[in-house]
Amino acid sequence: MRHLSTWLWLVPLAVHGGYLLATYDHLPLDVGAMGGAGTSRRQFIYEWLGIISAANIVFSIVYWKLPHLNDGMLAVPGKAFWLSTDERKAELIERLRGICEISLFGLNVFFLAVFQFIYQTNVRQPILSMRTETLVAFFVVLPLLAVVIVMLLSVRSLAAAARRQDRG
Repeated sequence: MRHLSTWLWLVPLAVHGGYLLATYDHLPLDVGAMGGAGTSRRQFIYEWLGIISAANIVFSIVYWKLPHLNDGMLAVPGKAFWLSTDERKAELIERLRGICEISLFGLNVFFLAVFQFIYQTNVRQPILSMRTETLVAFFVVLPLLAVVIVMLLSVRSLAAAARRQDRG
Protein backbone atom coordinates (compact mmCIF):
# COMPACT_ATOMS: atom_id res chain seq x y z
CA MET A 1 0.00 0.00 0.00
CA ARG A 2 2.85 2.38 0.83
CA HIS A 3 4.19 2.29 -2.73
CA LEU A 4 0.72 2.81 -4.23
CA SER A 5 0.07 5.99 -2.27
CA THR A 6 3.46 7.39 -3.25
CA TRP A 7 2.33 7.71 -6.86
CA LEU A 8 -1.48 7.78 -6.53
CA TRP A 9 -1.52 11.59 -6.71
CA LEU A 10 -0.37 11.31 -10.32
CA VAL A 11 -3.67 9.66 -11.37
CA PRO A 12 -5.85 12.81 -11.19
CA LEU A 13 -2.97 14.83 -12.63
CA ALA A 14 -2.72 12.48 -15.64
CA VAL A 15 -6.50 12.45 -16.07
CA HIS A 16 -6.47 16.23 -15.97
CA GLY A 17 -3.73 16.40 -18.60
CA GLY A 18 -5.64 14.06 -20.89
CA TYR A 19 -8.86 15.97 -20.32
CA LEU A 20 -7.13 19.27 -21.17
CA LEU A 21 -5.91 17.77 -24.44
CA ALA A 22 -9.33 16.32 -25.24
CA THR A 23 -11.24 19.53 -24.54
CA TYR A 24 -8.81 22.22 -25.73
CA ASP A 25 -10.33 22.49 -29.23
CA HIS A 26 -13.83 22.80 -27.77
CA LEU A 27 -12.97 25.83 -25.66
CA PRO A 28 -14.06 29.15 -27.17
CA LEU A 29 -11.46 31.67 -28.25
CA ASP A 30 -12.16 33.70 -25.10
CA VAL A 31 -12.25 31.72 -21.86
CA GLY A 32 -13.31 33.15 -18.52
CA ALA A 33 -15.10 32.47 -15.27
CA MET A 34 -18.28 34.02 -16.65
CA GLY A 35 -18.23 32.23 -19.99
CA GLY A 36 -16.51 34.08 -22.82
CA ALA A 37 -15.49 37.06 -20.70
CA GLY A 38 -11.83 36.52 -20.07
CA THR A 39 -8.56 35.70 -21.74
CA SER A 40 -7.59 33.93 -24.92
CA ARG A 41 -7.82 30.14 -24.97
CA ARG A 42 -4.06 29.75 -25.37
CA GLN A 43 -3.29 32.21 -22.57
CA PHE A 44 -5.80 30.48 -20.30
CA ILE A 45 -4.19 27.08 -20.88
CA TYR A 46 -0.70 28.46 -20.23
CA GLU A 47 -1.83 30.12 -17.01
CA TRP A 48 -3.79 27.03 -15.94
CA LEU A 49 -0.83 24.71 -16.56
CA GLY A 50 1.40 27.16 -14.70
CA ILE A 51 -0.85 27.11 -11.63
CA ILE A 52 -1.13 23.33 -11.61
CA SER A 53 2.59 22.87 -12.21
CA ALA A 54 3.58 25.34 -9.49
CA ALA A 55 1.35 23.69 -6.89
CA ASN A 56 2.56 20.19 -7.76
CA ILE A 57 6.20 21.26 -7.83
CA VAL A 58 5.98 22.95 -4.42
CA PHE A 59 4.37 19.90 -2.77
CA SER A 60 6.85 17.59 -4.52
CA ILE A 61 9.81 19.64 -3.29
CA VAL A 62 8.48 19.49 0.27
CA TYR A 63 7.95 15.74 -0.13
CA TRP A 64 11.49 15.08 -1.34
CA LYS A 65 13.17 17.55 1.05
CA LEU A 66 11.48 16.21 4.22
CA PRO A 67 14.21 13.63 5.01
CA HIS A 68 16.88 16.31 4.65
CA LEU A 69 15.34 18.97 6.91
CA ASN A 70 17.14 19.72 10.12
CA ASP A 71 15.32 18.92 13.34
CA GLY A 72 14.61 22.59 14.06
CA MET A 73 12.41 22.85 10.97
CA LEU A 74 10.08 20.05 12.08
CA ALA A 75 7.20 21.20 14.28
CA VAL A 76 5.08 18.25 15.38
CA PRO A 77 3.36 17.18 18.61
CA GLY A 78 5.75 15.15 20.74
CA LYS A 79 8.76 16.45 18.82
CA ALA A 80 11.26 15.22 21.42
CA PHE A 81 9.82 11.71 21.21
CA TRP A 82 9.79 11.60 17.42
CA LEU A 83 13.33 12.92 17.06
CA SER A 84 14.84 10.81 19.87
CA THR A 85 15.95 7.93 17.60
CA ASP A 86 16.66 7.49 13.91
CA GLU A 87 13.87 4.92 13.59
CA ARG A 88 11.27 7.26 15.07
CA LYS A 89 12.45 10.13 12.91
CA ALA A 90 12.18 7.90 9.83
CA GLU A 91 8.62 6.98 10.83
CA LEU A 92 7.79 10.65 11.37
CA ILE A 93 9.13 11.55 7.93
CA GLU A 94 7.06 8.78 6.34
CA ARG A 95 3.93 10.01 8.09
CA LEU A 96 4.58 13.59 6.97
CA ARG A 97 5.21 12.36 3.44
CA GLY A 98 1.84 10.59 3.58
CA ILE A 99 0.22 13.94 4.37
CA CYS A 100 1.96 15.42 1.31
CA GLU A 101 0.71 12.54 -0.85
CA ILE A 102 -2.93 12.87 0.19
CA SER A 103 -2.67 16.64 -0.17
CA LEU A 104 -1.35 16.31 -3.71
CA PHE A 105 -4.11 13.85 -4.57
CA GLY A 106 -6.84 16.11 -3.17
CA LEU A 107 -5.33 19.19 -4.79
CA ASN A 108 -5.21 17.55 -8.22
CA VAL A 109 -8.81 16.35 -7.92
CA PHE A 110 -9.76 19.90 -6.89
CA PHE A 111 -7.96 21.39 -9.92
CA LEU A 112 -9.70 18.90 -12.21
CA ALA A 113 -13.07 19.96 -10.79
CA VAL A 114 -12.30 23.65 -11.21
CA PHE A 115 -11.28 23.06 -14.83
CA GLN A 116 -14.48 21.08 -15.42
CA PHE A 117 -16.51 24.00 -14.07
CA ILE A 118 -14.64 26.48 -16.29
CA TYR A 119 -15.02 24.15 -19.27
CA GLN A 120 -18.75 23.58 -18.95
CA THR A 121 -19.32 27.30 -18.24
CA ASN A 122 -17.55 28.31 -21.45
CA VAL A 123 -18.64 25.59 -23.90
CA ARG A 124 -22.18 25.55 -25.30
CA GLN A 125 -22.37 21.75 -25.61
CA PRO A 126 -19.66 20.24 -23.41
CA ILE A 127 -18.55 16.66 -24.05
CA LEU A 128 -19.00 15.94 -20.36
CA SER A 129 -21.24 17.99 -18.11
CA MET A 130 -22.01 17.64 -14.42
CA ARG A 131 -24.48 19.43 -12.23
CA THR A 132 -22.65 22.12 -10.29
CA GLU A 133 -23.87 20.68 -6.99
CA THR A 134 -22.42 17.26 -7.84
CA LEU A 135 -19.17 18.76 -9.04
CA VAL A 136 -18.74 20.83 -5.89
CA ALA A 137 -19.81 18.10 -3.46
CA PHE A 138 -17.81 15.18 -4.83
CA PHE A 139 -14.83 16.83 -6.52
CA VAL A 140 -14.23 19.92 -4.41
CA VAL A 141 -15.64 19.51 -0.90
CA LEU A 142 -15.04 15.76 -0.50
CA PRO A 143 -11.35 15.75 -1.54
CA LEU A 144 -10.55 18.87 0.49
CA LEU A 145 -12.42 17.47 3.49
CA ALA A 146 -10.51 14.19 3.14
CA VAL A 147 -7.21 16.09 3.16
CA VAL A 148 -8.19 18.00 6.31
CA ILE A 149 -9.37 14.81 8.07
CA VAL A 150 -6.17 12.93 7.18
CA MET A 151 -4.07 15.84 8.46
CA LEU A 152 -6.02 16.02 11.72
CA LEU A 153 -5.87 12.27 12.27
CA SER A 154 -2.16 12.23 11.47
CA VAL A 155 -1.36 15.00 13.93
CA ARG A 156 -3.55 13.35 16.54
CA SER A 157 -1.79 10.00 16.08
CA LEU A 158 1.62 11.69 16.39
CA ALA A 159 0.59 13.24 19.68
CA ALA A 160 -1.00 10.00 20.94
CA ALA A 161 2.12 7.96 20.20
CA ALA A 162 4.29 10.45 22.07
CA ARG A 163 1.88 10.44 25.06
CA ARG A 164 1.85 6.63 25.20
CA GLN A 165 5.64 6.60 25.32
CA ASP A 166 5.69 9.19 28.11
CA ARG A 167 3.31 7.05 30.20
CA GLY A 168 4.98 3.73 29.47
